[in-house]
Amino acid sequence: MECQIVKDRPGLVRVYRSLQQVDRASIDTEAYAPPPHSALDPLYALPAGVSLAWGSAGVYLPVRHSDFRGDRKLLQGFVRAIFQLPCTWWGWNWKYDLAVLQNFLGDPEFVPERFADGMLLAHKLDRGIPVRTEDKDHRLLGLKDMAAHHLGVKMATFEDTMKPYGQIQVEGMSDEDISAHSIKLMESKVAASKSKKLTKKIMADVRRETKPLRKAQVWRERMTSEIPTDGIAPYAIDDAVQTLRLVEFLCE
Repeated sequence: MECQIVKDRPGLVRVYRSLQQVDRASIDTEAYAPPPHSALDPLYALPAGVSLAWGSAGVYLPVRHSDFRGDRKLLQGFVRAIFQLPCTWWGWNWKYDLAVLQNFLGDPEFVPERFADGMLLAHKLDRGIPVRTEDKDHRLLGLKDMAAHHLGVKMATFEDTMKPYGQIQVEGMSDEDISAHSIKLMESKVAASKSKKLTKKIMADVRRETKPLRKAQVWRERMTSEIPTDGIAPYAIDDAVQTLRLVEFLCE
């Protein structure tokens, strides 16, 4: 898979021309929300970047990062243009990504001409991963779980991607543990961080939160939008790539 970061108009033109030649592509957004809101609320979520995949290519379009601020009007025009192409746009939990893009475009009624949801397709085909918890049967439909189960692909987690910058590790920790160690963990990472100034800026936002899980969420959101572009791009592109591969698998 050929992957690249596209930051300028000539690059967007090349991507557009490539997309004109395909009948299927995928999209994924890396979201953040301006303080004091959370990207968990689709009313306020905005893209830090957008990932696209088609054929043997994958690209990341940075919108808002510490080392790059995209041309908003140019990117808005590009998003509208690619969604008018005759290809079908696939996402994983499309409803959320659509809300992020609608917020970015400032158009709550915007809907692509042709789009489909890989997660809903997996649900309809009953291809979710069967699990049993508390005497109830469930089927996992998360992108990473599905990629591991059906494609044999272990996708990187957000925490893996953020390790060079430090992170709050939420999984496997109780609320009490997070509350006791979250700030201490971040402070221990400042000296080793690639950007002391950036880390201190994010820490200021985190300290304003009182709920442990909210601290972790704020940390993740600030890291998503504030780390350098090349720090998030491989992780973000992989989401779009595996979405496309899963759709191809499900459509066989």
